[in-house]
Amino acid sequence: MKKVLAIIVISQFFCTSLWFAGNAILPDIITTLHLDHTFLAHLTSAVQFGFITGTLVFALFTISDRFSPSWVFFISALVAALCNLAVSLENIPPSGLLCFRFLTGFFLAGIYPVGMKIASDYYQKGLGKSLGFFGHMWELYTFWAFVPVMLTAYKNHQNSTLNVALYSFLIIAAGGGACVLSGLLSQSFKPKNLATLALFLSGLCCLFSPLFLLQSSVLVFLAFLFFWGLVVIADSPLFSTLVAQYAPEESRGTSLTIVNCIGFAITIVSIQSIGALSTYIHERYIYLLLAIGPIFGLGALLRGEESPLELNLNRTHTRN
Repeated sequence: MKKVLAIIVISQFFCTSLWFAGNAILPDIITTLHLDHTFLAHLTSAVQFGFITGTLVFALFTISDRFSPSWVFFISALVAALCNLAVSLENIPPSGLLCFRFLTGFFLAGIYPVGMKIASDYYQKGLGKSLGFFGHMWELYTFWAFVPVMLTAYKNHQNSTLNVALYSFLIIAAGGGACVLSGLLSQSFKPKNLATLALFLSGLCCLFSPLFLLQSSVLVFLAFLFFWGLVVIADSPLFSTLVAQYAPEESRGTSLTIVNCIGFAITIVSIQSIGALSTYIHERYIYLLLAIGPIFGLGALLRGEESPLELNLNRTHTRN
């Protein structure tokens, strides 16, 4: 079992790195193709839209439940990698760049939710642990997409020598540890309670962002972004666990795919809204809009009921 989990985690780690691979070379793309800096939002949204389209197709034909999830994952990973490689074609126009990023997102639909399906097939009890490095929420992708923008804005305002690329990587990568920790804690505490706490903390980060984003102390500024980077992703494996607990076993793969489709449709709205409104709203206050997600999410969590699996586990613990 441990070997299977390690393979799933490593495979997901490498395959889902395709998601933001285009963003890593965005400065070179903008310079070479003479594009506006707002192209970041379009490039990210192209992947998201491709993923949404892919999840709709995968869900419509119940692909991950009708065919071997391992083969679906393998083939999708190869095709997504080839689409991502096509971005490096010489003299590729902006439309071609967006097209290949769309296709990369399309085949990510056979990687990300299918990987969760494979994990949930192997792990019933302790699902929170097995789904750690998985799941997303309203503000997550927008936060990740705009971390370099936040760091660049700070660097320009403070005339700092801050290494934007390095700290962007570290802030985003630190979230992996938060997923592992939340997954481990889910063995001792209810995933729903942990998800509620993490969502509450990330919501506070959205609301308090104006106080920290132009903070004169670079240590305070970076500490805030690192903390936000931790809590914004910590609830991801927990939400995936809750979805898998509620979903019927025979259609769990399709259920996870549909939920991801809806979730990533929301991220396009979030990313595009922040990108468009950043022209009219000061960069210090623009990220207050990300609090919309945690507020609605907390409302849904606090009104929700326990899943059948949670009720059974609670009865078992009570009898013991």
